[in-house]
Amino acid sequence: FPPTGEAVILKLNPSGVVLSSAVMQPLGTLAHTLAFDGGSIYVAANRGEPTIDTGIHRYDANLNFLSSATLGVGAGGTMVAARGGAIYAMLDGGPLFLGGNYPAQLIKYSPSLGEISRTTYSLPSTWQTHVKAGAIDAVGSLYVAVSSMAVNPTELVKFDTNLQPVASLDVSSLAGDPGFLQLAYGSGKLYMYAAQEGPAVAFVRRFSNTLDYDGVSATIPVAGTYPWGDVSADGANIVTVGLSSATADGGDFLLRRFDPDLVDISSGLFDAGFAGADGFMS
Repeated sequence: FPPTGEAVILKLNPSGVVLSSAVMQPLGTLAHTLAFDGGSIYVAANRGEPTIDTGIHRYDANLNFLSSATLGVGAGGTMVAARGGAIYAMLDGGPLFLGGNYPAQLIKYSPSLGEISRTTYSLPSTWQTHVKAGAIDAVGSLYVAVSSMAVNPTELVKFDTNLQPVASLDVSSLAGDPGFLQLAYGSGKLYMYAAQEGPAVAFVRRFSNTLDYDGVSATIPVAGTYPWGDVSADGANIVTVGLSSATADGGDFLLRRFDPDLVDISSGLFDAGFAGADGFMS
């Protein structure tokens, strides 16, 4: 693990056989999120805390390094989202020990990582604003979930293709613990994965493309484990949620499939093949 270890990217076939791999450089780089678009893989990464060399690394489909973009000094996690040639980097605001006011930073890139535009976003009456999740719609608009250091406030914000904010919604009462938030866009709707502990429970909630909450949601009980999870929406109009679930051997991966109205279609448990809790990430 960084700062002395390696961040490794693996390409696997459907049977789990490793086809190719890449070690991110320089050593000590911490990989956060990745996105695939137009034959390229984009990996958001940084080194150190407070972070240095925060940036996006681009690889081809065989994990050959192509290029990178340095985002500047930030703090906390770095995220990337990509769809239809629009590449967005999302950076947290900084921790309080750095001093000052730290807004979230949003940067739009071309597929070759040429910077197109950038902006910042600050929650009202907060020292720092953290990006928790992001998603892109079919026309290239960006949706982000942001929160402060505390649980509240938590907001969904929509930006147009020029990174101008065009809609926002306070979802503090709908988001649970913002550390679990994930977003996906599909079927003309924005889907938010939210969860909370004590007792652990997960939710999927649906919003319009103007961030109106239409009351459509699904509740997923989670027994005996942290409700880490993710949500995706595919071209067949299927919403899939994956999360950790406690079982006799400590925990497996639970997958739940829904239609666009969040009506349950099917579910399954998957074992990673060892005794102990299997923590689902993405």
